[in-house]
Amino acid sequence: MAMLCLLTWVFSLALITPATAERKNVLMILVDDLRPQMNAYGHSFMHTPNFDRLANTGLTFNRAYITYSYCSPSRNSFMTGRWPDRTQVFNFIDDFREAGVGANWTSMPQHFKNNGYLALAAGKTFHVGHPAAYDTPHSWSEQYPYVSPGQCDPASQNSSYVNCVPGTGQCNDTKAIIKKDTEGGDWCVYNESKLKVPLYDRVIADASVKHLELAAQSGQNFFVAAGFHRPHLPFAVPEPFFDLYPDASELPGPKFPNVTINAPLVAWHGGLHGNSFNNSLPDIQSQKLRKGYYAAVSYTDSLVGQLLDKLDELNLTSNTIVALWGDHGWQLGETNLWKKMTNYERGTRVPLFIRAPWKSNSIGIKTSALASSVDMYKTLASLAGLPEPEATVQGQDLSAILDQPPLTGTGINSYAFSQFAKQRISDGNPFGVCTQCQRNQIDFMGYAVRDDLFRYVLWVHWNKTSLLPIWTNIEGEELYPHDNDHGDDFDAFETINLVHASKYQSDRQRLQAVVIDHFSHDH
Repeated sequence: MAMLCLLTWVFSLALITPATAERKNVLMILVDDLRPQMNAYGHSFMHTPNFDRLANTGLTFNRAYITYSYCSPSRNSFMTGRWPDRTQVFNFIDDFREAGVGANWTSMPQHFKNNGYLALAAGKTFHVGHPAAYDTPHSWSEQYPYVSPGQCDPASQNSSYVNCVPGTGQCNDTKAIIKKDTEGGDWCVYNESKLKVPLYDRVIADASVKHLELAAQSGQNFFVAAGFHRPHLPFAVPEPFFDLYPDASELPGPKFPNVTINAPLVAWHGGLHGNSFNNSLPDIQSQKLRKGYYAAVSYTDSLVGQLLDKLDELNLTSNTIVALWGDHGWQLGETNLWKKMTNYERGTRVPLFIRAPWKSNSIGIKTSALASSVDMYKTLASLAGLPEPEATVQGQDLSAILDQPPLTGTGINSYAFSQFAKQRISDGNPFGVCTQCQRNQIDFMGYAVRDDLFRYVLWVHWNKTSLLPIWTNIEGEELYPHDNDHGDDFDAFETINLVHASKYQSDRQRLQAVVIDHFSHDH
């Protein structure tokens, strides 16, 4: 009998495939509104030791882009590995789980969960309410609730799978505020010890540390996700991080604060403090907002450091993939634009770090390879040793780049694509950003492509019945050269639209054809 048991045990070991035996863990860190504003991307005045730590121990993508420069559409896209025209999410109303869209799709964390991983999350992974209750229980392991401080949709509040905990996310705890924005309420400095309840991101970091501990205790492979809010507005940060930077009056404002020359009006949107198409913010307002943003980036950097420290403490670093990226870019007054919600480089480009310690050729390297957030599903699954995702997952597997990261050229992807919907309105900013407009209320869709040397944007009218672009009805075009763009100067490019310049007509025609071909096959 003992011999039979021994043989059974040996036979069961033989059934374990090499991929199963060598599977890696994943720590996915998502940061809201994070542009590549850090030392690792050439901004040496920034205090970002932990982002830099990831850069020094992993691979930095210098040209990574999201598919849609708005929270919910972007997250529905990369969390499912589908382009926005496939998810049909262009607003803060819809989500991919709708009947007739992707009700039966397997999301990225769900793919890990289905393959035996403990899938745990805290904070903003999916956008709150889209899908409902952060897509629990589909995407996340049921035994430990999803942790969401301060932001819970009705489904989350009524779900046993979501722990809606208190958190401070606004500038409203007046007794703890040391100083604040008196012009628009967009930033404040907290004495953290006086807060009635902790800041959102402090709660998320603490919950994520606990998730790593639970995962280590479980003995399972894990997929742990932490979604930080800052530097999303308002820039509510503890005082030590605000004090890392000089007085706002000493910080440079945007070098080109006016709208992009010759850009179509549909490409612009209103931003902060009542700026208008012809009137940018006064320098001191821009400088104060910039200081708030920088402080918020440094605050989140410190929380990222807590997670990296915990991996070290638990001896999990050597077999854990760490992937960190932003859900979209951010504009800080350049070309009179604030926030996200554009097809410009600043609105679509994000930091992307992938650390896989066993990929020695990637350590400390900054690659020129083009990457898209829609690629992350296949890439993380491949690096972890999982089977390929379902056939309808889009994007590219970029894992091979970690073996031989290109220092020039685009790598696996020849192009990076994004898009953005607009609605015609009449409140002084004639094109709205469709936060709450239905799919059949969209008037225009802007489709953008970035290649090695150019960004091209094609704005076309939208068919409200078929929900498809009308390629022959063009509202506007944009073309911006990016030769000699090293990614470390937010002011140097896209200040003049050169779509009609004679020297670029062949590039215009070539990239227009690329856009139409790509997005025509995406529906």
